Amino acid sequence: MEKGPNIFLAWLSAHRLTAAAGLFCALLGVLIFWLYGLPGEAIVYLIGLCLVGIAFFGALSFLRFWRKHKTLCTMEEGILMAAESLPDTTTAIEEDYQRPAGTRRSPMLPQTS
Repeated sequence: MEKGPNIFLAWLSAHRLTAAAGLFCALLGVLIFWLYGLPGEAIVYLIGLCLVGIAFFGALSFLRFWRKHKTLCTMEEGILMAAESLPDTTTAIEEDYQRPAGTRRSPMLPQTS
C-alpha cells in the first residue's frame, strides 16, 4: 500500500459500505423529520449529531487502520516467507500482509507458476 494521503483512500475504499450506510441513515432521518413537518432547527440538529458520530467513529476506525498499516510496514523488513501459498489480495490490509513475502498480486492479474 502506498504511503501518504493514499492511506486515507485505502481506508475509505475498505469502509465504503459502512460510509454509504451512515449517509443513508442520515438522509432517511432528514426525510422523516421533513415529512413530519418539524422545524428546520431539528433537522440541522439531526445532521449535526450524525456528522459528529460519523467523524468520531470514522476517526477511531482510521486510527486503528493506520496503526495496523504502520506495524505491518515495520515488520516487513524482518519477515521472510514463501509467497507461493498465499491467496490473492482483495483489500489494502491484505496487501500489507503479503508485501513481506514479495507478492503484490491482484485478482485481476493472471497467476504465474
